[in-house]
Amino acid sequence: MKTFSVVDARTGFVLNSKIYAGKGSEELKFSMKEYGYGGTILLELVEPYFSKNHVIFADNYFTSPAAAKILLSKSTYICGTVRCNRKNLPKISQQKKGDVIAFHSEGANGGILLGSWKDRRQVKMISTGMKHEMMEVTTRSGAIKRKAMTVVEYNKLARGIDLSDMQIHQYDTNRRSYKWYKKMFMRLVDLALYNALIMMREHHQKHSFLDFRLNLVRQLLEITGGTTSAKPLPQNEIPFRLTERHFIAKCIRTGSDKSSYRRCQVCAKEKKEKRTSYCCPKCEVALCVVPCFEIYHTKRNL
Repeated sequence: MKTFSVVDARTGFVLNSKIYAGKGSEELKFSMKEYGYGGTILLELVEPYFSKNHVIFADNYFTSPAAAKILLSKSTYICGTVRCNRKNLPKISQQKKGDVIAFHSEGANGGILLGSWKDRRQVKMISTGMKHEMMEVTTRSGAIKRKAMTVVEYNKLARGIDLSDMQIHQYDTNRRSYKWYKKMFMRLVDLALYNALIMMREHHQKHSFLDFRLNLVRQLLEITGGTTSAKPLPQNEIPFRLTERHFIAKCIRTGSDKSSYRRCQVCAKEKKEKRTSYCCPKCEVALCVVPCFEIYHTKRNL
C-alpha cells in the first residue's frame, strides 16, 4: 500500500494524503502529459494551499519546470532536487568539485532558478522565490563548507515526510492481509494517531509516540470495559472482582514440582482438580488464563 502525503515542515503534521492507485487508473485534475505523474500528484496534494505564499519542498520525483511554473502562477513556491531528463531544462556540463552553475528565468514573482552544485556528486536544484547565494555551513565533523542556499534549505526542511513515516512504522498497527482496504484502513488509523500526537505536543506536554498510544488504549478500555445489566446493583453490592480493571500475572511458586501450583478458583467450584501458574494479584486468586480468568471477573453467580 502506497500513499503520497504533504507534511507541515515545522510540526510534522500530515496535511493531506493520496492513495496510489496506479498510473492511468485514476482521474486527475491536472495534465499528466504536461507535468508528469509525480508533478500531477504534487499539484493535487497542494491545491488546497494555493495562493497562500507557502514554500513546497519536494524530491526529484515530483519536480519539473512546468510544475514550478504553475505553482508560481498560484503564488506558491517550490524548492527541491530535479532530474536532468525533465523537459525544458538547460544542458549542464560536467563540473569539478565546488563548481556552481545557475540559470534564472525572468517572470512574475521572481521567476524560476535552476542551480547545479558539485560536492561529492552533482546536485541539481530547482526553486522559485529564492536567490542564488552561497552559504557557509558547519558539517558534522566540524569542517566549514560553502553550499548553495537552496541545498541548505532543502536539507533542513524537506525531511518531514521521512520523520512521520519513521514514527508511524515503529508502531505500525497494520497486519498481513490480502484485502487492500483493510491495510488502507489501518494506515489511516496510524495517520490519525500520529496527527493526534502532534496536536497534543503543540498544546500539552510532550509524550513519546509509544506512551501516547498506550495511554489512549488504557482510556478506551476504561470507557468500554464496564459490564452492563438491566438492573444495576448499588455500588456497595457489586463484588470487587467485577469492578476496576484486573490483569493476569504469574503466581509465586513454593516449590519446583507440579504440586506447587495453586488450584484454579473457577475449576475448583466445578469440582475439577486443575492447577495453574497464573493468578489475579488484586483478587489474590489463582485462575486459568482461558477461560476462567474472564468467567471469574464477569459472572456474578460464582
